[in-house]
Amino acid sequence: VFSFSPKSASGGSDSDMNGKVAIKVSWKRSRSTVENECQILRTLEKSGVPYVEKCIGPPNEYRYEDGRVMIALTPVVESPRGITTSIQDVDSGNAQQIAVKCVVETMVGMLRANII
Repeated sequence: VFSFSPKSASGGSDSDMNGKVAIKVSWKRSRSTVENECQILRTLEKSGVPYVEKCIGPPNEYRYEDGRVMIALTPVVESPRGITTSIQDVDSGNAQQIAVKCVVETMVGMLRANII
């Protein structure tokens, strides 16, 4: 589950793109998965893997229901077409070539960092 909220003016940077963060809230049964996701994203960032979203801060308890956690992710990339789950959904031409290049660079960075 994602919701978007503006980031405080003091915490933004050029890499935040639009100044928004995504808040991901776990289900009770997926708590450890969401906590692990944040840890992996931090490891990828620390290893210098390009084009990976950042997990901001540690996972926090979700105060509206016990047993759930939430993480904050950036950047939030807004799209008039909504969510893209496949490179094939990216418009063909230059945009698709750039998307493929970024995916390959991310995969190579993950291999270089021994994170698979």
